[in-house]
Amino acid sequence: MQSSSLALPLTQPQAANTAVSHRLPSPHLLKQQMPLSTALVHQVEQHRQAVRAILEGRDPRLLVIVGPCSIHDPRSALEYADRLAALSAQVSEHVLLVMRAYVEKPRTTVGWKGLTYDPHLDGSDDMHAGIALSRGLMLGMLERGLPIATELLQPMGFKNGTDGGVAIACDAMRSAAHAHRHFGMDAQGYPAIIETLGNPDTHLVLRGGHQGPNYDQASVAQARQGLLKAGLAPRIMVDCSHANSGKDPLRQPAVFEDVLRQRLAGDRSIVGMMLEGHLFDGCQTLGKAPLKYGVSITDGCLGWDATEQLLRQSAAALRDIPQEKPAAIG
Repeated sequence: MQSSSLALPLTQPQAANTAVSHRLPSPHLLKQQMPLSTALVHQVEQHRQAVRAILEGRDPRLLVIVGPCSIHDPRSALEYADRLAALSAQVSEHVLLVMRAYVEKPRTTVGWKGLTYDPHLDGSDDMHAGIALSRGLMLGMLERGLPIATELLQPMGFKNGTDGGVAIACDAMRSAAHAHRHFGMDAQGYPAIIETLGNPDTHLVLRGGHQGPNYDQASVAQARQGLLKAGLAPRIMVDCSHANSGKDPLRQPAVFEDVLRQRLAGDRSIVGMMLEGHLFDGCQTLGKAPLKYGVSITDGCLGWDATEQLLRQSAAALRDIPQEKPAAIG
C-alpha cells in the first residue's frame, strides 16, 4: 500500500479559513547575512551583565529604559540613538541608559503591528523586509554603544495586570525562573523542542491599571510585599507612561521624579524606570500624510529636550546622594 505524503505545497490556493504561507529566511541565515561582529558580541554580553548587576543589587546605578513607544522610522530612531549615546556617556556613572527598540506592537484588536510586520506603513505586511530592517536597525544601535531593550513573547520583565494587581505577574515570574521545554523553531528554521534553563533575572514592571496609577509609595510597598510573599526578589521597574501617566506623555517627568524620590529615600526595590520618548512630543495618526518626522505613530511620547533635561537632573540628584554599594537583592 502506498503511503500518503504529508508534504504540503509552500503556498496553497486561497480559500475560506485557509492560511497562505510565504517562506522567510531562517534565524541562522539572517544572522549569516547580517552578523554581529566579535566586538559587538562582547559588548552585548557586557551590557547584559551590567543590567543583571543592577537587578541583583550589586550595582547602585539607576536603570532607565527610554525611547520610542514603537519604532516606525529607522532614520529618526537612529538620530534618537545618537543623542542617547552621547547623553549616556555623560551620565553613566549614576544611570545606565538602555534604548527601547520595540519593533512589534502587540494588538488586542486591529491596527499597525510594528516595523517588523509592516515596515512600509501601508498594510502590505512585507515581513521579509521587516525582519531585515529591524535587525539592521538594532545593529546600528549597538554600533553606537547602546544597550537595547525590546519586547518578546517570553520576557524577563512582567507587567502588572490590567487591574493593577501583581499576582498574575508574580506567577509568570515564578514560572519563567524554572526550566521548561516547549515547541519552537531552531536556528535552521525547523520545528524543534526548545529547552530553557530558567531566567533568574525577572522583575516586576508597574504600569498602572484600570483603577489608575500604581507608582506611589504605598503601591510600590504593596508590590514589594507581593513579590516577597511569592518568594521572589523584590525588583521593581516603574513604567512612567501608560496608566501611570494617565496616558499623557507630558506627565511622565512628574511620575519619574516621584519614583526617583522614593529611590533616593532608600527604597532599593526600585531598580529602574521606563520612559516613552521620541525626538518630539506627542503622537500622530498613521494614514494622515505626510507624517511628521520624529513623532510617534503609536503611544504619545515625551520629546527629546524634556527627556534629556529629566535624565540630567536625575543623574545630578543621584550624584549628590552618597551611594554605598548595596547588598544583593533577594
